[in-house]
Amino acid sequence: MEKIQNNTENKDNSKKFENVQEELLDYQFQYIEKLEKGQIVIPEEEKDGDEGYQKFKKNFKDNLDNTFSKYLLEYTLFYHKLAENYEKRIDKKNLKPHGFDEFAQNIFNEIGSIYYSGDKDWKEKILILIRNKLEEIGPEIKGQNDNEEKENLGLLHANITNEKKLGSFGVGPNDLCMNIHLADLYKQKEENNEIKNIHSLDSLAQVANSIVDKYPYIKAVIGKSWLIDSAYGRRYGFIKYDENKNLRNGGFWGQFIDQNGKIKKEEIDKFLETGKAEHIVAMGFIKVEDFLEKYLPKDRKGDVELADLTKESLDFGKDIDRISKEINEKWESLSADEIISLLKSNDLSRPYFESEDGKKFIEMVRAMKKAGVRDRRDFVYENKNDINGKMGKFITDNRSKYEKRKVLIN
Repeated sequence: MEKIQNNTENKDNSKKFENVQEELLDYQFQYIEKLEKGQIVIPEEEKDGDEGYQKFKKNFKDNLDNTFSKYLLEYTLFYHKLAENYEKRIDKKNLKPHGFDEFAQNIFNEIGSIYYSGDKDWKEKILILIRNKLEEIGPEIKGQNDNEEKENLGLLHANITNEKKLGSFGVGPNDLCMNIHLADLYKQKEENNEIKNIHSLDSLAQVANSIVDKYPYIKAVIGKSWLIDSAYGRRYGFIKYDENKNLRNGGFWGQFIDQNGKIKKEEIDKFLETGKAEHIVAMGFIKVEDFLEKYLPKDRKGDVELADLTKESLDFGKDIDRISKEINEKWESLSADEIISLLKSNDLSRPYFESEDGKKFIEMVRAMKKAGVRDRRDFVYENKNDINGKMGKFITDNRSKYEKRKVLIN
């Protein structure tokens, strides 16, 4: 089949692609075509231990009727981008069970049919199909995700989490870390003309200030990105401790978009030729004291109060992890009542689940069981972000009670 020529001039590109994500999707189609034809080697299967995702992926794949569509699910971020666009448009007050899965499976199968038709313009026709299907749902509904809580620190988004793979570096499974994420730089530049490059807004200094002022109990700053696998990661002091080889996330494909929102044509053409990218998605960390030494503003250095988790918080964290593990492992066999009983089995969590906010979370769990969906990320539900945010805040608050300690930061 003829290869679509990707013109580098903005004027020419605008005739074919509505945005850079569509242009990137066109390259992903070319990549899947090469996999389907056996022209490049199928990537090594990611052993990420995400049992829930693996089961979902198998169930979704079983309803796909062609290899091209199955590879598109497995080796690109198309499914997640489609879900993102669907959620922006769907009226969450009028939901139906499995609505997105049915919508997505039909599109995946239609994409396969267009590909196997032999039409030389199959890529353009697939893009038109996707645009039309999204337009049939309706325009984006503003404000549906406004309840999603984010910590914005310059160019970075941050959230508090645990990382169970840092034990050999002195960070335990119940210690809390700050996970930082660089949102698409080109999008941020469009929204704020003060942003010139990745160094703008002193983002890492803002992270350091936030640690001292709000999160003195964290033990490390962590990140997950192709940047960790690059010279940037080493320059900023991140130590790589793990890697993620799956191609289903923007963290991998983001390496092919530059800071101005243009495709890095030379790099992506090389990837299409060899099947190997220059970078993989890697996980890196900096211990909190080292991070503050490097990035805390000079006028704040000296004696700094950090903190260690109390025994109560450590015990709560261990118990919540135990409950979460049991629910994840037994989700298919447990009834909704049994899952809710487990959620209420912790002395601190029981009162929360008897509150109005907690009852809403329980109602969502019941709806997930009824719909046969186990992963909240893939479940369309009214006020889901608000419910998840309040639940997350409750967990974080109870995992983050601490005792202060002084540290000299030079």
